[in-house]
Amino acid sequence: MLVDRPHFAADYFGPATMLSLHSRLSITDAEFMCVLPAFVDATKRCARVHSLVFSDGGAPSLSQRRRLFDALGDHRRVVRNAVVTDAPSVRFVIGAMSLVVETIQVFAPDQVAEAMNYLGYSIRERRDALDQLALVAKKIPVGRFFAFDRAAERLALPR
Repeated sequence: MLVDRPHFAADYFGPATMLSLHSRLSITDAEFMCVLPAFVDATKRCARVHSLVFSDGGAPSLSQRRRLFDALGDHRRVVRNAVVTDAPSVRFVIGAMSLVVETIQVFAPDQVAEAMNYLGYSIRERRDALDQLALVAKKIPVGRFFAFDRAAERLALPR
């Protein structure tokens, strides 16, 4: 696992997909710096990188998003991001970002199939990604990630 903290987890699914779970708490600078180098490296190695995020309200800060944008440089166009959340603050931020960053979209937990379509996942990749996220979620002491739970229920996946 790439990052395993009480309120945030990130791991890779295959060579070019980062899976993230955020609780209601935002990611710290230390946690962000654990993820950033590996994510930037993936954008340099792969023609297309996907990021699938489930958030209960936590998100990178403005300064963290700026660091990510700067670190990606010209490689930012190879990243496609799907954020699954029903938290109004996250939906607002991602909605605003999507006006200038065309490769990021926000989805409600009951739209997880649409999020995976957006990322171009096959049926098999959908199942495998959510199975991987379920394993990651079980290792986090905060207990449950509500956005992920709702999405898994929508796709009738066991948790």
